[in-house]
Amino acid sequence: MCSGRTANTSRSAGRASHGFGGPVHRKGQDTVIRRILAEFRTTGPAAVGLVVDRWGPSLDTDLDDIVTGGPTPVTVTPELMVLRPEVAVRHPELRNPVPFGGFLARDTDGVLALVPD
Repeated sequence: MCSGRTANTSRSAGRASHGFGGPVHRKGQDTVIRRILAEFRTTGPAAVGLVVDRWGPSLDTDLDDIVTGGPTPVTVTPELMVLRPEVAVRHPELRNPVPFGGFLARDTDGVLALVPD
């Protein structure tokens, strides 16, 4: 997930997915997401990007293409998208990204607050 793959926390099949599915509650999700964010930070510039989609609204979107700089538009914004700056500028639909390490993040759910500074 941090070494060039997209982590989509709601998919159960396909590319680099880590489904929470079923009875796992937000607290359990936060525990896993906190660890993923910490690992992402330590990976630094070797990472490509990160996506957290808790509930799956972006299931039909090619998130891998977006994160790797492809032309797929972001039509449904997952809770968190962390992109390299050169990729983020290709997606003006991701309004008001904030810095996260050497990346830019669109955080609609306060996910970044799970990892301490």
